[in-house]
This record gives sequence, structure tokens and C-alpha cells, in this order.
Amino acid sequence: MNRFNRSCMINLRNILYDVLGNLTVFLLCHYAFSTFLDRANISFGNTLMACGIYLFIYILLGLAGKMYDMTTFYYKDRVIRHVLIDCMTSTAVVTLVFYFTNRAASNRDFYATYFILCVIAHMIAAFLSFQCNRRQTGAQKTLLVGTKSCFEKLSGYIFKTNLSFDPIGYVKLEREETEDEVSGAYLGFASEGDLEQLIRKMVVDQVYIMSEAHHEKTVQRCLDICVNLGIVTRLVLPLAREDCSTHISCVGTYPVVSYHLNSLDPMMHFVKRTVDVLGACIGIILSSPILLASAIAIKLDSAGPIFFTQTRVGQNGRRFKIIKLRTMTVDAEEHKEELVASNEIGGGLMFKIKEDPRVTHVGAFLRKTSIDEIPQFFNVLAGDMSLVGTRPPTEDEVSRYEDVHWRRLRIKPGITGLWQISGRSAIHSFDEIVALDTEYIKTWTIFTDFKILFKTIAVVLNRKGAY
Repeated sequence: MNRFNRSCMINLRNILYDVLGNLTVFLLCHYAFSTFLDRANISFGNTLMACGIYLFIYILLGLAGKMYDMTTFYYKDRVIRHVLIDCMTSTAVVTLVFYFTNRAASNRDFYATYFILCVIAHMIAAFLSFQCNRRQTGAQKTLLVGTKSCFEKLSGYIFKTNLSFDPIGYVKLEREETEDEVSGAYLGFASEGDLEQLIRKMVVDQVYIMSEAHHEKTVQRCLDICVNLGIVTRLVLPLAREDCSTHISCVGTYPVVSYHLNSLDPMMHFVKRTVDVLGACIGIILSSPILLASAIAIKLDSAGPIFFTQTRVGQNGRRFKIIKLRTMTVDAEEHKEELVASNEIGGGLMFKIKEDPRVTHVGAFLRKTSIDEIPQFFNVLAGDMSLVGTRPPTEDEVSRYEDVHWRRLRIKPGITGLWQISGRSAIHSFDEIVALDTEYIKTWTIFTDFKILFKTIAVVLNRKGAY
């Protein structure tokens, strides 16, 4: 989406309500603590800086989560969840900043009160903005060109957003043999000339054209009429997909519809990559003694190299060499075909057996404790993998993929993922694995990654499902 289109969809009023609510809470807290509670040690400068940092982080998270997008559906549970998560994250950032700068250590009660009241203020701001939009005067009077079902569905969607919308009704440009429209919103059949007269006669601010209800040439003629009259015209495409998200952008003068399983926001991808690099560096440093001890044990246990490398398929089909500690005999790949009948994952789309005879004694321990995965931190640093993602498949597995399975490769593979914490080796259906991976991709947020990482630590410590 280009910068102009993106800014047009931002609900500036909601941002203003958040700013006013935050400042009101700050001033009330500062006045109450410094006057009624006689806290002379409260520093106005420190508290104002905390307010500024908190508000900046909160609004940034709101923009990233599309909570200021006018097309976002404002379900109560969704608003409450986002407000709570964004408030806690902003509070954590302020706490860390003040901790490392040794500021306001004696004013914890002030900040606790301020942060709690901010949660209430932001919830009020979100619902107040939504209700004001629903009741505002001068909403855009909208005419829809399409069918009754299209009108009802589109109206239902728009009323859940912050878009300014006052539906006049709908008309059809193509007469059908079975005309059975009894809805009060139906304005009847209109030829091209009638549509122009209707727009001139009625107060119409914008027109929605449902292209699925008409032929391409009819849609083009209708679009020309509306644009020539200077009416804002919005074309609703019939190319909807329930299993992915869409957004509109422009390349030159061409409108482009993009379909994706998750947000294409480069900022959030940058955040994910930053977390990957920092996490991989920390992981390598902390696990170095374990890695050294494991390398010695592997050498003493069996002949062969310490590390095992294999070509795996990464994001959108990119090939890379995965690095793991060797847990099998050096001729393991040569004997793989002999064990295909024992594969626990149906269809040959993934290979895993519980008691693999190719695994060495030390290798069994390394697998059980997931220590063999440690060298993959270097794959993360190289940019081939992520800390959290989908399981990296082999080339042989990918060669058997059907179209729906390919979506697993939409993102970088990860050291851990939703599959690993949801049953791991106890899951024997590849379709279930694909469903888990798809769910992760569609619902991804940076908080999801942290949640999976923490759960992975618990799974590894319990040695649950690993072999």
C-alpha cells in the first residue's frame, strides 16, 4: 500500500483520543500525588518522560496491530486484548528504560497507578471513537450497485469498522428474469442513463460497485459514469479468499490486490529478524560449553564428523545447508530406504520413526534433549532460518508436496515452532502439521514467537515428544 493510501486509512481521531486520555491520566496522577499525597519527591520531568515513552510505544504498537486502521473490525474482545497487550508491553519498555537509567526508583506507586489508569483510559478511547463514528452526522451517503445479498453483506462489514457510512440503498444495472426484491433498500433496476439521473437526483457521496454482480464491460461503464460525475467510486472485487488476508496498493496507475497469509509489514519483519539475530547470538554464547562437550562425546562414540549437514528447503523454495550435531552413523542416508515402511508420518511427506537403528548412543541422548539442534543458531545468523518458524523439510519431502502443502514454505523455517510445542513426535498426520504451520503463519505476531520460545524451553526440559 502506498504512503498516501495507508495514511488515509488511519483513524487520527482514535490516536487523538489516546493522546488526550494518556495526558489526562498523567496530569491527574501527578497532581494527586504531589498535592493530596504530599509526594514532593515526584519529579515532573521524569514522570513526563515516562509518559512520553509509554505513549510513543503504545501508539507504535497500535499502528503495527492495525488498531488505528479505519477498516479494522472493532470486536470488543479484540479491542480489550490489544489494549491489554499494548499497555503491558509499553509499561515493560518504560520499566526497563528507567531501571537501566536509575530513575524514579522511589516512585513505583505513582507509576503503578499511572499504568493501571492508562489501561482504562485507552479502552474508553477505543470504544468512544467507535461509538462517535457510528453516531456522527455527515456520514458518507452510499449507493451500492449490486444485489441484495451483496448490499447486506457489505453493509454488515462496514458497520463493524470506523468507516463513515450511511447506506442509501442498492440498484441493479442488469435486469434478471427472476426479480424478487422486496427489501426496502432496493431502489430498483437502473439503466446506465437512469444511474446517472439517480446520482444527480439523490444525495450520493460515494458508490460501491460489486463487480461480481455484473459483466466486466458493465462495470467499466458504471465506473466511467460515477467518475465523470466526480463521485468517489469504490470497486469491490469478487476475488475474496477466506484463508488469507488482502491489501490494496498501486503500481503507477494500476490498482493491485495482494493476497497473503500474514501481514507484509516490513517493520514487523525487521523486528522478527532483530530478535532472531540477538537470540541466536545469546544461544551460541550460552550453549558453547554444551556444544564443546557434545562434540567430544560424538567423537568418542562413533567414527565420523561432528556436524551433520544436509540440503533443506527454506522460504519459498530456497535451498540451504542445515547444520546439526551428528546423531546417526555416517552411512545413515544409505539405509533410509530400508526403513521407509516404518515411517510414522503417512504419505512420505515427512520421515520420522521412534526407534531408528541408525541413531548412535550419544545421538539418542542429543535428540532426547534437543542438543543436536544447537548448531542451527548459525543458520539463523546466516538468515536461512528463524528462531521460530516451520520445520525445514528435505528436498525429497518437498518433491512430494501438493499445492496446499507448499504454504508451509511461505516463511523461513525455524529451530522451533507450533508443531514442536503441540505434540511434536506424537503428531503422526502431515495434514495436521500443515494446519499448525498455516495457523502460525496466519496469526503470527512477535508475541507469538516469544510465547512459543518459552513453551519450547518447557518442552525441552520435560523431554516431551523428542526422539
